[in-house]
Amino acid sequence: MKLFNKTIAAVLTAAALGISVNAKAASCANPVEKLTRVLDCIDVENAFCAARGYAWNFKKFHNGVDTKTNNFLLSPIGWLTTFNFIGFEFDIQHLEQIDEDTVDIHYYEYVRFPDGEIITQYEEAEVTFNRSCRMTLWDQEGDQAEQDAVDEKTKELFPFF
Repeated sequence: MKLFNKTIAAVLTAAALGISVNAKAASCANPVEKLTRVLDCIDVENAFCAARGYAWNFKKFHNGVDTKTNNFLLSPIGWLTTFNFIGFEFDIQHLEQIDEDTVDIHYYEYVRFPDGEIITQYEEAEVTFNRSCRMTLWDQEGDQAEQDAVDEKTKELFPFF
C-alpha cells in the first residue's frame, strides 16, 4: 500500500509541476540527428551502433516497391558480416525534417565492393522513425539500374540472403 501511495504522490507532484510521467515520448525528438548518427555509424562500420538505428519491423521501398529487406542483415551480426565485404559512404545533399517523425534526405551513396568496384547511387528518401527513434521505413526513389547493379553485386557475395 505504501508503494501505491508513493506512486500516486509522485504522479500528483509531477502533474502539479507540469512534468510528463509518460515512459516514452510520443515521437522521436530529433529524427534528423538520429538519421545522421545512424549513417555515420554505417560510414565508420560500427555494426552495433548501426543496428540500434533500425526497428524490428523496418521496411525499405525503392521506387514504390517493397525490397523485402532481410532484417537479419540489420542486426549487429548482419552488419558485421556486411562490413567484412561491403563499405558505404554517404554524401548528403539535402536533409530536412518534414513532419514529426519523418526526414527527407537526398544523397549520393558510394557502395564499395572487395574487388575495388564502387557503385554510385543518387537517391532521395523519406525516412520515418518510431517513438524510440528507430527507423521503421526507408522509402526511396532512385535510378533502377543503379539499384539493380548494387543488388546483383551483393547477391554474388551473399547468395544465401
